[in-house]
Amino acid sequence: TDGHGGGDPGLVNTLYEYITNNRSGDGLSEIGISTKNHLISFAAEKSRVEGKIVNITGFEQELGLK
Repeated sequence: TDGHGGGDPGLVNTLYEYITNNRSGDGLSEIGISTKNHLISFAAEKSRVEGKIVNITGFEQELGLK
């Protein structure tokens, strides 16, 4: 129950409610936005580890996403 700072149960419950039609799309992010947010986080970690600026477009190309 402590994954993602304790937010995992809320994520799972919201997903279940959405799948079972007991919840509207309110509060849910579009998958493309969520994916981009994760990509930014991974680029930030690469920047931290390597000690240099990471260009998002170049990072996407490096990962074969563009």
